[in-house]
Amino acid sequence: MKNMIVNIVRGGILSCLAVALVVQAAAFAARAEIDVVPYPASVVEKSGAFKCPASKKLQKLVKFSKDATIPKEGYRLSVAADGIKVAASDKAGAFYALQTLDQLAKSEKGKTSVPCVEIEDAPRRNPARGASQGRRKCRASSLRSSRWIVAVR
Repeated sequence: MKNMIVNIVRGGILSCLAVALVVQAAAFAARAEIDVVPYPASVVEKSGAFKCPASKKLQKLVKFSKDATIPKEGYRLSVAADGIKVAASDKAGAFYALQTLDQLAKSEKGKTSVPCVEIEDAPRRNPARGASQGRRKCRASSLRSSRWIVAVR
Protein backbone atom coordinates (compact mmCIF):
# COMPACT_ATOMS: atom_id res chain seq x y z
CA MET A 1 0.00 0.00 0.00
CA LYS A 2 2.81 2.40 0.91
CA ASN A 3 4.63 1.71 -2.39
CA MET A 4 1.42 2.34 -4.33
CA ILE A 5 0.97 5.77 -2.68
CA VAL A 6 4.63 6.65 -3.31
CA ASN A 7 4.25 5.68 -7.00
CA ILE A 8 1.09 7.80 -7.35
CA VAL A 9 2.80 10.80 -5.75
CA ARG A 10 5.89 10.37 -7.93
CA GLY A 11 3.74 10.02 -11.03
CA GLY A 12 1.83 13.17 -10.11
CA ILE A 13 5.01 15.13 -9.52
CA LEU A 14 6.55 13.89 -12.77
CA SER A 15 3.44 14.75 -14.77
CA CYS A 16 3.36 18.24 -13.20
CA LEU A 17 7.02 18.73 -14.09
CA ALA A 18 6.35 17.53 -17.65
CA VAL A 19 3.46 19.98 -18.04
CA ALA A 20 5.59 22.81 -16.65
CA LEU A 21 8.40 21.93 -19.07
CA VAL A 22 6.03 21.93 -22.06
CA VAL A 23 4.53 25.29 -21.04
CA GLN A 24 8.01 26.78 -20.57
CA ALA A 25 9.16 25.46 -23.95
CA ALA A 26 6.08 26.94 -25.66
CA ALA A 27 6.68 30.31 -24.00
CA PHE A 28 10.32 30.24 -25.09
CA ALA A 29 9.39 29.35 -28.68
CA ALA A 30 6.82 32.17 -28.84
CA ARG A 31 9.37 34.72 -27.64
CA ALA A 32 11.03 36.91 -30.22
CA GLU A 33 14.46 35.98 -31.55
CA ILE A 34 16.15 39.13 -30.33
CA ASP A 35 17.49 39.31 -26.82
CA VAL A 36 17.50 42.94 -25.68
CA VAL A 37 17.15 44.32 -22.15
CA PRO A 38 14.87 46.13 -21.55
CA TYR A 39 12.68 44.63 -24.25
CA PRO A 40 11.51 47.36 -26.67
CA ALA A 41 7.88 48.43 -27.02
CA SER A 42 7.70 47.36 -30.68
CA VAL A 43 9.84 44.83 -32.56
CA VAL A 44 9.35 43.70 -36.15
CA GLU A 45 11.83 41.07 -37.27
CA LYS A 46 12.80 40.80 -40.93
CA SER A 47 14.88 38.34 -42.88
CA GLY A 48 18.55 38.94 -43.48
CA ALA A 49 21.31 40.72 -41.64
CA PHE A 50 23.51 43.79 -41.96
CA LYS A 51 27.15 42.78 -42.36
CA CYS A 52 29.63 45.26 -40.94
CA PRO A 53 32.90 45.66 -42.86
CA ALA A 54 35.83 44.44 -40.76
CA SER A 55 37.71 47.74 -41.00
CA LYS A 56 34.87 49.92 -39.63
CA LYS A 57 33.13 50.27 -36.29
CA LEU A 58 29.41 49.57 -36.29
CA GLN A 59 28.48 52.91 -34.69
CA LYS A 60 30.27 54.83 -37.47
CA LEU A 61 27.96 53.28 -40.10
CA VAL A 62 24.70 54.47 -38.49
CA LYS A 63 22.72 57.25 -40.18
CA PHE A 64 21.06 59.50 -37.59
CA SER A 65 18.03 61.75 -38.05
CA LYS A 66 15.90 63.86 -35.73
CA ASP A 67 12.17 63.14 -35.49
CA ALA A 68 10.01 65.39 -33.29
CA THR A 69 7.10 62.90 -33.36
CA ILE A 70 9.05 60.40 -31.26
CA PRO A 71 8.59 60.84 -27.48
CA LYS A 72 11.41 62.22 -25.33
CA GLU A 73 14.26 59.69 -24.95
CA GLY A 74 12.58 57.47 -27.56
CA TYR A 75 14.00 56.11 -30.80
CA ARG A 76 13.27 54.19 -33.98
CA LEU A 77 15.99 51.75 -35.04
CA SER A 78 15.85 50.33 -38.55
CA VAL A 79 18.36 47.68 -39.57
CA ALA A 80 18.33 46.55 -43.20
CA ALA A 81 20.86 44.62 -45.28
CA ASP A 82 21.99 47.90 -46.90
CA GLY A 83 22.33 50.05 -43.76
CA ILE A 84 21.32 51.11 -40.26
CA LYS A 85 19.12 54.15 -39.54
CA VAL A 86 18.27 55.73 -36.20
CA ALA A 87 15.56 58.35 -35.74
CA ALA A 88 15.40 59.96 -32.31
CA SER A 89 13.84 63.00 -30.69
CA ASP A 90 16.95 63.89 -28.68
CA LYS A 91 20.50 62.79 -27.83
CA ALA A 92 19.30 60.45 -25.10
CA GLY A 93 17.11 58.58 -27.60
CA ALA A 94 20.04 58.22 -30.00
CA PHE A 95 22.18 56.90 -27.12
CA TYR A 96 19.55 54.29 -26.19
CA ALA A 97 19.28 53.24 -29.84
CA LEU A 98 23.04 52.63 -29.93
CA GLN A 99 22.80 50.59 -26.72
CA THR A 100 20.12 48.43 -28.34
CA LEU A 101 22.23 48.12 -31.49
CA ASP A 102 25.20 46.94 -29.41
CA GLN A 103 23.03 44.23 -27.84
CA LEU A 104 21.79 43.10 -31.26
CA ALA A 105 25.27 42.89 -32.80
CA LYS A 106 26.81 39.43 -33.05
CA SER A 107 30.52 38.89 -33.68
CA GLU A 108 31.97 35.72 -35.11
CA LYS A 109 35.56 35.35 -36.27
CA GLY A 110 36.09 39.10 -36.29
CA LYS A 111 33.01 39.80 -38.43
CA THR A 112 30.04 41.67 -36.97
CA SER A 113 26.46 41.22 -38.14
CA VAL A 114 23.15 42.64 -36.98
CA PRO A 115 19.78 40.98 -37.71
CA CYS A 116 17.36 43.03 -39.81
CA VAL A 117 14.73 44.53 -37.49
CA GLU A 118 12.49 47.55 -36.99
CA ILE A 119 12.47 48.63 -33.34
CA GLU A 120 10.57 51.47 -31.72
CA ASP A 121 10.96 52.24 -28.05
CA ALA A 122 10.42 55.02 -25.55
CA PRO A 123 10.48 55.11 -21.75
CA ARG A 124 7.40 53.70 -20.07
CA ARG A 125 7.54 55.47 -16.74
CA ASN A 126 5.18 55.79 -13.83
CA PRO A 127 5.45 59.22 -12.15
CA ALA A 128 5.43 57.55 -8.72
CA ARG A 129 8.18 55.09 -9.65
CA GLY A 130 10.63 54.63 -6.83
CA ALA A 131 8.33 56.10 -4.19
CA SER A 132 8.65 54.48 -0.81
CA GLN A 133 5.70 54.10 1.49
CA GLY A 134 6.15 53.36 5.15
CA ARG A 135 8.47 54.21 8.00
CA ARG A 136 10.67 51.11 7.72
CA LYS A 137 13.08 52.74 5.31
CA CYS A 138 13.46 55.88 7.42
CA ARG A 139 11.17 57.93 5.23
CA ALA A 140 8.46 59.76 7.07
CA SER A 141 5.25 59.29 5.11
CA SER A 142 2.31 61.55 5.61
CA LEU A 143 -1.35 61.31 4.73
CA ARG A 144 -0.78 63.99 2.09
CA SER A 145 1.98 62.02 0.33
CA SER A 146 -0.12 58.86 0.52
CA ARG A 147 -3.01 60.62 -1.21
CA TRP A 148 -0.63 61.85 -3.92
CA ILE A 149 0.68 58.35 -4.59
CA VAL A 150 -2.83 56.91 -4.78
CA ALA A 151 -3.99 59.74 -7.06
CA VAL A 152 -1.07 59.23 -9.47
CA ARG A 153 -1.63 55.50 -9.81
